[in-house]
Amino acid sequence: VETKKRMGKVKIRVLSARDLLASDAGGTSDPYATVQVNHEKHKTKTVQRNLNPNWNETFIFNCSPSDCAVIKVFDWDRFGKDDCIGEAVVQFDYLIQGLELHQHFTLSGGKGQIELGITAEDFSGPNAQRGQQQQYHAPPQQHHPPQQHHAPLQNSGPHNPIMGPNGRPVRRPHGVTDHEVLDCLEKFKKVDTNHSGTIDKNELKPLLRMTCQTTMSDNLLDRFVSLQMQSVDANKSGQIDFDEFLTLYAKFKSGQN
Repeated sequence: VETKKRMGKVKIRVLSARDLLASDAGGTSDPYATVQVNHEKHKTKTVQRNLNPNWNETFIFNCSPSDCAVIKVFDWDRFGKDDCIGEAVVQFDYLIQGLELHQHFTLSGGKGQIELGITAEDFSGPNAQRGQQQQYHAPPQQHHPPQQHHAPLQNSGPHNPIMGPNGRPVRRPHGVTDHEVLDCLEKFKKVDTNHSGTIDKNELKPLLRMTCQTTMSDNLLDRFVSLQMQSVDANKSGQIDFDEFLTLYAKFKSGQN
């Protein structure tokens, strides 16, 4: 039986680049970027004499989750052939439908990074996972990590604050009720078997299952956990505390509504 290829759309925002290779004699470049998915190709504007260009251009591609995008940065040349000064390949199979992946990709074959926002749209089929339009972050490939957009935090209350596992008042993200905080706290303590006040990636997955009652498949939840662990783990220790978990919980909750 022939399996029909699952089709959909991917939106790619080409935002900016940093620390590009200087290709011109004057120590600069005139960069533009191309984005190609299968046989479809788009090109940004050229920014003159700039190694840190801002493009902020959006392109839509018809594709499937098994496809990928090839992004190349060129130095425009008035008289000769434009030189490729770096490229990156973005796989679509780990995208979560409706959630924007915001990441800085290291450019191979040159230097610097390119900043992209990528959203899977309209992927059909039984394994397509939907969410609201918001952002999540993959771990940066090298330096210059993307800015992290955590939910605004507030204390649970000046008179009767909820105390976290570390003995300090819990900082509650907007949109999360005190009842939810208490429920999350009880379940956080259950998975924190060594009572360290922090949990790792392996403990985070069952905690999300318990607190969010998600129907997300194991594969998609694994990807979500890996990506979001990086976005809320402020000190990059591989462990997150209860406040950091609540930030992730608020993002997960809003993406499932």
